[in-house]
Amino acid sequence: MVTDPSGAAIAGLAITATEKGTGFKRSATTDTSGSYRFSLLPPGDYQLQFVATGFKTALPPVVTIAVTEVSTLNVQMVIGEAVDTVEVTTSAQLVASRERGAGHGRG
Repeated sequence: MVTDPSGAAIAGLAITATEKGTGFKRSATTDTSGSYRFSLLPPGDYQLQFVATGFKTALPPVVTIAVTEVSTLNVQMVIGEAVDTVEVTTSAQLVASRERGAGHGRG
């Protein structure tokens, strides 16, 4: 979830996920509740960038995505110009982990 300094959700905020090793990029936009989702990201280390008018660009720490994990990263934006950058000091939380046992085929 992405919020402003008061804790209110920010809708329409642009988020870009860039895989550090390959440069692969995928974009998303927050919905009316400030939520966002990147579905089926290939495994890797991703730098996320959060951009919205009236707020400084936020660059949280690199997030490592594995095949069996779902990560959640909540960000609180700082009011300012988008050309200013704020490095967010938080870490992604593992929400769920599912592993396939031996003998299970792809679904």
